[in-house]
Amino acid sequence: MTESGPLATKRCSNCGGEYLLAFFRHSGGGGRVDHSSDKRQLHRDRCIGCESTIERSEMLDRQLRRKATEARRRHGKRLQELGVIRKRDDLETVFGWSLDKMVDDIKRTIGEGCPYCTLPVVSEDDFGRVTLEILNPDHSPYYATNVRWCCSSCNAEKHRLSTDDWGARQTMWRRWRLNEARRESDPLAFAFLASNRHEEKTLPLW
Repeated sequence: MTESGPLATKRCSNCGGEYLLAFFRHSGGGGRVDHSSDKRQLHRDRCIGCESTIERSEMLDRQLRRKATEARRRHGKRLQELGVIRKRDDLETVFGWSLDKMVDDIKRTIGEGCPYCTLPVVSEDDFGRVTLEILNPDHSPYYATNVRWCCSSCNAEKHRLSTDDWGARQTMWRRWRLNEARRESDPLAFAFLASNRHEEKTLPLW
């Protein structure tokens, strides 16, 4: 590490990288310039990159925890009204609706996509399309076996379609994913699609 001068550096305690002091925030003093002999002591131990990443991760956790809390509150109220549970705390203490587990599952759905259509659910700044589904309302709401996070479109369509139509749609989603993989691996084999689209655009309206 360079100890002094305009190119003085410091090693980040989090990632281990060595960076110019400009990449570390001042540890205090309102950003005033200090003329101490070892300026490294006047800067935080974590670099700006790591601090920003950690702050974003902590903010994401807070947002997802609020979403999980609201989902549990809303479903608890409804299940209590239906007589499925005696009190809302039963969802956590009896049926396993742990906030930590719920947050982990929301993150997994955001990262991997909807478990039904596998399409991206949301961006990291918008969680509105991630919804909680009780798979079978006629069974007890055990989180481990009867709850799933998915996109709002699939959640709504699953309950609107018949069992046969929903099953057929799931099969076609799998076929579509295989077809997309084939198109990516061998685009020339599907060149006719582009020509077909061109012909459709040039067809007369009557």
